[in-house]
Amino acid sequence: MWSGWCMGEQGKRGGSGQGWWDGWFGRLLAGAWVLAVASGAAGAEWAIAAWDFNSVTPDSSVTTGTLEPAKGWGSLGRVGGVRDSFGSGYGSSDPAVTDNSDWRLSGWPAQGTGNKLHGIEIRINTLGWQPLRLEWDQYVSAAASRYWRVQYTTDGVTWRDGPVLAAAPEVWTHGLSVDLSWVLGAADNPRFGLRLVSEFEATALGRGAAAYVAASPLYPYATNGWLRLDQLRVWGRPTLERWSVLTWNLAGFGMTNWTPTHPQLQAIERILRALRPLVVSFQEVPEGWEAAMTNWVRSWWPEATVVVGSRTDGAVRLALASGLPVRAVRSWLRRVPLQAWGADAVFTRELLEAELVVPGFPEPVHTFAVHLKAGADVESAVRRAAEARAISNFFAVEWPARGRGRAYWLAGDCNEDIRRPRAAEQGAVQILLGEGTGLRLLSPVQAATGDDRTWSSWHASLSYRFDYLLPSGLLWSNVLDSGVFRSDREWPRPAGVEEGDSALASDHLPVWAVFANPFLPPRLSWELGGTGGRLRWWSGAGQRYRIEMSPDLQEWSAVAEMHVTGPGWAEYGLELSGGRRFYRVVRLP
Repeated sequence: MWSGWCMGEQGKRGGSGQGWWDGWFGRLLAGAWVLAVASGAAGAEWAIAAWDFNSVTPDSSVTTGTLEPAKGWGSLGRVGGVRDSFGSGYGSSDPAVTDNSDWRLSGWPAQGTGNKLHGIEIRINTLGWQPLRLEWDQYVSAAASRYWRVQYTTDGVTWRDGPVLAAAPEVWTHGLSVDLSWVLGAADNPRFGLRLVSEFEATALGRGAAAYVAASPLYPYATNGWLRLDQLRVWGRPTLERWSVLTWNLAGFGMTNWTPTHPQLQAIERILRALRPLVVSFQEVPEGWEAAMTNWVRSWWPEATVVVGSRTDGAVRLALASGLPVRAVRSWLRRVPLQAWGADAVFTRELLEAELVVPGFPEPVHTFAVHLKAGADVESAVRRAAEARAISNFFAVEWPARGRGRAYWLAGDCNEDIRRPRAAEQGAVQILLGEGTGLRLLSPVQAATGDDRTWSSWHASLSYRFDYLLPSGLLWSNVLDSGVFRSDREWPRPAGVEEGDSALASDHLPVWAVFANPFLPPRLSWELGGTGGRLRWWSGAGQRYRIEMSPDLQEWSAVAEMHVTGPGWAEYGLELSGGRRFYRVVRLP
């Protein structure tokens, strides 16, 4: 499976099932033909969202399917009041044998009504994706509509016509495919959507009856005809090179006004708008203001998924906001006893988990929010350390995804400074780190001052670093940048942020980090200088590559191997002399 940039005079795309070719093909440079191609082990096309309609837990019953994606994330539903059910997918391309369900739709509009208003609708967040094609298996009964229109939306409201398809009756058609690469505005769009709807013959062909025509010429159109679907896929190419996360204690304890017009929330909003993180962990959302928290975030970040944690200590809650799709949310350790971990108390709040779908990642990415027990007294320090031990045990022993969850991070207010311990403290942050948890210490600082302290912006000077982003090894090795944001020390100050916003927003300063995407398929560019040039491609940390050369695109020989230690741009120099040569870069396991 090939992916990459082909340099030269004419763009070319080809090879059904062989991935994609994109860019300029064949260009004479200093007497040498240079073709830059990248090969990714995972292939050029990825499933943004995929549905097989089979039960999440196999139950050997084809009538108990699901509309939850089998891979990726998106929403799937009916349009125009049609009815649906699940049945046997026998005959489709689904490899399942004993639990193969398809999705069946009936209850179509009366003849001559509802043109292009009845069918199915797919909603997907394409942030970090370039959609390439829609693919599905289809079975249409003899009396169902013959013509079906694919439509798309880029604003979530207005639907535009795409290609029209004529259905073959009473037979499974495998691998129907519609090209999406031409749709302007489909990429990086949380409002992107697709529809498959029944259509009149006249609008489908530009001639004929202003009515539905049955798929079989032997039957009249009937509203009880069936459209059966299986193996529904939206394929795309991940484009997300980097993504940012942030954690912030909002100082909501005791707040009695948590509305968008409050000056504190307005200051928080200005800072978050400037930093533009994709995922945010919040601490201290005031109890009783859960709906207001969601409404406030969506007032300035309408595409975000907002999750507010469970009721815990009766005063404050955790929350998460994400521009990436959230596949699942879980609460762990909520008010559990801590005697086994050294404190005669309960876990003060909870460990809040969100399972994210990050473009290119082969498995979900997990973020955990935490707010450990506050206080400098002995009792609080003991309880805080016990909470840290409970979390450490969770990651090492109890977390169901520990065997496959390579990409995760813990974020929040730990109420201890790893460098400036107070009396009676037992090293809660250190307990969270190490091989058992897989978490690594990240030490962001404020860019202008080099200061890692985050508390308190309400005092004359900062005293402690209480706020942490602790990534797993995979994410830690792909950190591009990190920092502590303080509005009165930033220079230049981001547009829209006021000098006093940090002190107005919270007593804690926000901590942020930017991760490179280590799973982005390599896409090559190249630069020319003097008698030489260089290939360039984006790489995650720890990736291995082999550069290969060919005189004819048939026989390839290895030129060099590279190990990229850090995230960012990888480069390989070329001498542009001699005869015709083609180059490609292969990502190694």
